[in-house]
Parts: sequence; structure tokens; C-alpha cells
Amino acid sequence: MGVLRKLASQTAIYGLSSIVGRVAAFALTPIYTNRMEPGEYGIFNDLYAFTTYFLVILTFGMETAFFRFSDSDKSDEKPYTQSFLFVSGFALLFLVASLLGYNGFASLLGYESRPNLVLLMLAITFLDVITSIPMAKLRFDERPVAFAAVSLVSIAFNIGLNLFFILGLGYSSAESVFLANLLASVFKIVVLLFVASPLPGKFNPAWGAKMEGVRLLPREWKVDGDMMRSMAGFGFYIMLAGLFGMINQNSDVNFVQRLWGSEPQPYGGGLYNGAEIAGIFSANKKLAVMILLVTQAFRYAAEPFFFRHAQENQSRSAFAKVFHYFMLASLVVFLLVSSFAPEMVAIEIAGFQLVDDAYWMGLEVVPLMLFSFVLWGAYTNLAIWYKLTKQVRFGLLFSALGVVTVMVCNFALIPTYAYMGATWAMVISYAVMCVLVYISGQKYYPIPYRMDRMLMYGVVFVGAYFVNAALMDMSVGGQFWGKMLVCLVTIGGVAGFEKLAPIKWEQAA
Repeated sequence: MGVLRKLASQTAIYGLSSIVGRVAAFALTPIYTNRMEPGEYGIFNDLYAFTTYFLVILTFGMETAFFRFSDSDKSDEKPYTQSFLFVSGFALLFLVASLLGYNGFASLLGYESRPNLVLLMLAITFLDVITSIPMAKLRFDERPVAFAAVSLVSIAFNIGLNLFFILGLGYSSAESVFLANLLASVFKIVVLLFVASPLPGKFNPAWGAKMEGVRLLPREWKVDGDMMRSMAGFGFYIMLAGLFGMINQNSDVNFVQRLWGSEPQPYGGGLYNGAEIAGIFSANKKLAVMILLVTQAFRYAAEPFFFRHAQENQSRSAFAKVFHYFMLASLVVFLLVSSFAPEMVAIEIAGFQLVDDAYWMGLEVVPLMLFSFVLWGAYTNLAIWYKLTKQVRFGLLFSALGVVTVMVCNFALIPTYAYMGATWAMVISYAVMCVLVYISGQKYYPIPYRMDRMLMYGVVFVGAYFVNAALMDMSVGGQFWGKMLVCLVTIGGVAGFEKLAPIKWEQAA
């Protein structure tokens, strides 16, 4: 039980930076939606989605490769150096290509009139890639406090710049948001490499003492061709699987904007073009993205945890237990956010509604989007088996099938159902991936998951949401307290059942 408590505590600390970052981004949503037209907000989210694809490609799976080869090598020095050099070199090539070809790329994306906006996006991507391996080093060395500190300082700087540009200077374009992000990324590198990781034995004025902490710059800048090729070979499949995952998770806004078209069409009682529909969709998706806080915090702590403890006795029952409570946490977030989304968007922050009412027509996507992210979290957890067994080709296969599914569904549904079509496409895609990864995992690396009980809990929490949706449709007083009662009864009932009928994990193993 000790290792699970340690995992939980590290997840909480990693989650702090993730939660603050997501909450900060969401806290800026009132300002964005109040100062930006839906079309401009759609453009911002459309380009931001492309940064996620580039980040996955350029890091090339080297974070996971670093964890995997450090475990095999019994030392993290050489694997860290090779992953750092590979990713940094790849990023520099990307930077040169970006500077030479950003005008053409802007035209390809449909932003030929705003090439500087695309250049800002590419520059942010380069800077974030540079910090990826050092941040992975902090995770591997189990330094969650240092990891969270670097992330939080960068987030605070980004927020301050956004407020300065938008409220102080009155800017209302996507360029101002990307410029703030660019400067914050530069600041993060400075903090990470020259404050959080002083050179061993050297005086660090930021701390006022000699520090012998984690070194995030390689000791020897020497390429080991054999190890780098092996790591890149391993990371390549992780990268492809990650890229397909990002396409599943973020491409909805890209598809919505382009498949709906640039000409206004009727939807929801008004006329909207693709960028406006994408903006309305993106603002409401921010509510659903909150459930990804659970998944992201868990992933930061759990991936090194799984690799470290894979060979221990009872490890598989421990993995099953981790999945069980992770899914319970995800379902609780699903119920609360989906039930109280209308109240949440009406909250005022410094005179701004959390989401401006011009975007409220998109609230219908929130419950379904939340459920899709519950499925994504389940897949992320279940997928650990093919990483532990070095059969990453399965991850590539599952993710590829997910991408094919989401693309087919997007092309079929978006032209008629706009963002609701994109949301259904994501649900269907993640459901297919979950089924495939679970069935194959039980064949090649059986883990004693209690899927019977988890499916029962899923039905209970989804049913509770529909009860709350009925309360909202009734348009009677006391909706808030009625929904709160339903949530408390559901969560309390599940907790009580867990207490009265506990799972005997040792026997399950």
C-alpha cells in the first residue's frame, strides 16, 4: 500500500501544476470570449491544436524511451543524454524549417493573410519541445515539487502577460495570446535550466547556496549512435501512437472549422461560419477538458511508477487497483461538471462571465465530451501493458484505428450536426480503442481489472446525470439543490458500496 500512497501523493503534486494550468487557461476564457469574436477565438483554438501535433512529433516518444532505457541501463545518465540531444537536434531542424517556410505553411492552413500568427505558433512549439526532456528528468528522479514549481512559475508569467496584453493594452486578436505564450515559454527555459537545475557544486545566486540537485544539462555532449537509434526506434511507435491520440483529442476543432465551411450556414437558430462554430465549440469544450486534469496528473506520476514496479510481486493487482480508483475519480468529475455546467458558465470573474453568453448555445456538447474523456482516461490506463511488454506496435494499431474511426465519423457527421457530430465521433473512437486495448491486454499481459463493477458504476453515474438533466428541463425552482442531492446520493452510495463490499485485490491477483 505504501507505493500506492506515494503514487497518489506524487499525482497530487503533478496534478497541482496541471490543475493550475488548466484552471488558469479556463480563468482566461471569460476574457477571451468577452474580448474576442467567436470567429477569432475559433482561429486561436484551431492553431493551438496544431501545436499539440508538432509537440508529439518533435519529442518523438523520447520521454517514454528515456524511462524505459533508464530502467534497462540501471542508470539514467546515458539515456538522458541521448534523448536530450536527439530532441534538441530535431527541434533545431524544425526551427530552421519554420523560419524558411512559415508563409507556405500559413497558406496551406488557410491563414495566408496572417503568416505571423502561424510563425508565433511554430516558435512556441520549438521552445516547448526544448523543455520536454528536462521536465521528464524531474519526473523520473521523482522531483514532483521541482516539476510543479517550474510549471507554476511559467503559468503565472503567461497569465500576467495575457492580462497585460488584453486588458492593459486592449488587444483582442489571437496574436496577442500567442505572443504571451511565446514569452512565457522563453521564461520557462530560463527557470528550468538556470534556476531549478543548478550545475552540481556551483554557487547558485537564486538559492544563495551550493546545490547538488538534479542536473538537467547533460554532463557529456556525446552521441552514442547505437543507444540513440534504439531509443528512437522505441520512441517512433510511441510518437505515432501519441500523434494519433492527439488527432483524436484535438482535431475536432480543425475538422469543424473546415468541414462546416467559410460561408455562414444555419445552426441553432442563427447563421455561423466554420470559424464561429469552432469558437463556440472550443469555449464549451474547455468545461469538458477539466476531466483531463485527472488523466494528465495521473499519467505524469503513473508511467514512471508502472515501469519501476512492474517486476514486483502483486504488481498486477496494484495496477488493477490504480485503474479502479482512477476511473471512480473520473466518473465523479464527469457527474459534477456535466450536471453543473450551466451554473459554471454563468459565474462572474472580475465582471466577466466564465463563458460569455454568446457561446452558451454550445453547452450541449459538455456531457458527451466529458464522457469521451472518461473513455480516453480509461484507454490511457489500460494501455500500459503494451509499453511494459515492449509491444508498442499494438499502441500504434489501436491509435490508428481510432484516428480512422474519428475521421470517418467527422466527415459523415459534421456537415449536418456541426460540433455535436465531432463530439460523437470522439466518443465512438475512444470506445473502439478501449475495447481493443482491454481485450488484447488480457491476452498478452492479464491484469485483474474488475470491469463488471466498473461498468456498473458507469451506468450509475450516467444515470445520475440524466436525472439531473431532467431536473434542468423541468424549469422549476430548486434545480441546483436537487442536482446537488442527486450527486451526493450517487457519490455517497458508491463510496458506501465500496466500503461494504470491498474488492479483495490479493485474491483477484
